[in-house]
Amino acid sequence: MHVAGHFPWSLKLLQSAPDWLVGLLNPGMKPVFSFQNEIKKQIIQIKELDHEKHSTERHKTVFTDILGSNLSPQEKTVTRLQQEAAAFTFSTTRKFHEDRQQNCEKRASSDPEKPTWSELEQLPYLTAVTKEGLRLSYGVAQRLPRISKHKAIQYDTYSIPPGTPFSMSSYIQHTSSVFNDCFAFNPDRWLTTAKVASAPGREEKSLDRFFVPFSKGTRWCLGQNLAWAQFYIGLATLFGRVDLELFETGPEAVSAAREYFVPLPPPETKGVRATVR
Repeated sequence: MHVAGHFPWSLKLLQSAPDWLVGLLNPGMKPVFSFQNEIKKQIIQIKELDHEKHSTERHKTVFTDILGSNLSPQEKTVTRLQQEAAAFTFSTTRKFHEDRQQNCEKRASSDPEKPTWSELEQLPYLTAVTKEGLRLSYGVAQRLPRISKHKAIQYDTYSIPPGTPFSMSSYIQHTSSVFNDCFAFNPDRWLTTAKVASAPGREEKSLDRFFVPFSKGTRWCLGQNLAWAQFYIGLATLFGRVDLELFETGPEAVSAAREYFVPLPPPETKGVRATVR
């Protein structure tokens, strides 16, 4: 992913390689190819049906509705539908874990000493600590480009022509013009209603406007609700049971020194280490 982001032709080269060769070089890809081929087979079978049969087929799938819709032909190609299948599979997996997380919460709530997920969400300082941790971490460091093919995109005073790639990075959360003392861990910044401007002369906006650990827009992270649940329950459980003290850990252990789609610290660091008291 890191290499393909900088050299798009490398991804096309890999995609043009036969499955058996990629599977030989990376055996972990074999189940992925098996899934893709099975989905492709189903899509082709459904595409062979007449348009009228899409609405009368007894065993409908998401492909049945897409192919029977008034979407453009470009949105109904086998490749495009394979991409939709991958996204749909991921979202249903996320839903499973969300439901499972809710079941775990119900079990935990039977213990009167353990707060529930909904109760934890109402704790302002815990929320502030979580948000500040997400702001200081980087998530995906590589830019995620977007292209508007047919119309210009207006950004502030700039007009981005159609077909022009534009992107953002979560590193903007480390901008001193927005976040005062941006590399300091300061949860209190989220407990105020003060507004900030990203540059002199611009409209002042809430800090939440610049909070983008899960990206923004229609392509933002699908699993963010699950992530928030894990943050709340995980932090409350961990710090409610033990006291931790950093052990031979400096700022370099959490600094972004290298970018491999996700940020990595310097290779010589031993990571974040702590002792349990």
